[in-house]
Amino acid sequence: MATMEEKMGALTRLMQDGILSAGEFARVVAALNGAEAAAVPAKVKSPLELQYDEVFSKHIINAFKSPASCKWPELTPEMVVKGTIKFDGKENQCTYIDTYIDAPNSYGALLRQKLKLVVDENGKITRALQELKTSGVTLLGILANAALKDSWGDICKL
Repeated sequence: MATMEEKMGALTRLMQDGILSAGEFARVVAALNGAEAAAVPAKVKSPLELQYDEVFSKHIINAFKSPASCKWPELTPEMVVKGTIKFDGKENQCTYIDTYIDAPNSYGALLRQKLKLVVDENGKITRALQELKTSGVTLLGILANAALKDSWGDICKL
């Protein structure tokens, strides 16, 4: 049987790897110390936080080769922005969530993809956008890169 020190080390590694949240870590530590799990109340998520997690877990991860390996950050108030995004060929004034997803590529390397989730006036996430990128050194490629600078396109259907 593992010692308490070994258990704490394993839990700490899980939290550092992003597998356990700070709240989950605290609940497990409390349980290991014999305290009631109710001593550390679970954080109640807002409707937007619940929707944010649902959009990632049911839609966005399916755009990647290894959905089970995808990770995204917890929604914080600083991530909700009122501003302008260029999509559908024009500048759009809207509220959006400025976020990202870490997903492995074909070789297993974890890559970070920037995302913007558009939120309508009712607080519903209506679109998931990824940054559009082009490559090439031809004149057409250079013109396309200039046209797509700071442009965003749909990553998946919501």
